[in-house]
Amino acid sequence: MAASSQADSIWQVLLASPAFRRSCTTSYLVNLAFGLSINVGTTWGESTIPVFADLQKDVASAFLFSACFCGLLTPLLSSCGILRAVKEGKAPRISDSAVSQSWSRFILEREVCTRSLLIAFGDTLVFGIVACLLGGAAGQDTLPVWSFLILLCFWAIPIQLVTSLLNYAAVVHLARGSSPAFTEEGVVEVSMS
Repeated sequence: MAASSQADSIWQVLLASPAFRRSCTTSYLVNLAFGLSINVGTTWGESTIPVFADLQKDVASAFLFSACFCGLLTPLLSSCGILRAVKEGKAPRISDSAVSQSWSRFILEREVCTRSLLIAFGDTLVFGIVACLLGGAAGQDTLPVWSFLILLCFWAIPIQLVTSLLNYAAVVHLARGSSPAFTEEGVVEVSMS
């Protein structure tokens, strides 16, 4: 029980951190810009979009690809900014013991490329299956394109939150030992150990 509460505190610490919320919001807006651009482009001139059409230019496939690309791109695009926040002392600290006891340690201990692939796979598996189940059980054949785009904006929120939590925790964990130190001249030095 203590291990679970300690691991749970990773997520509580991150959710309470202004640096995490800023990073998550920025990632959401970047992913949303890409996702909306692609989906507006593929539905241009259409008044409706199929809800579920064997994952061919339908709502379910857009939601599935949204999950995949969020997991794939967020770690690659946001990790440098997170590392900068760690070096500047703005990111919250996460204990090694909390990471080692976390259910997600196999992701949190991976470098950025492997982590991107693992998060993309997990996002696609979890959120993609949900998208296909919802699409198949929708009871509606089509949606107006504008309502689809609004739904896509809301659909991306939980995906982005999960992805950002995992990536932010991993970068902070892997950058442990990176902390600002002041020299006699007042210049900040960052030690990487």
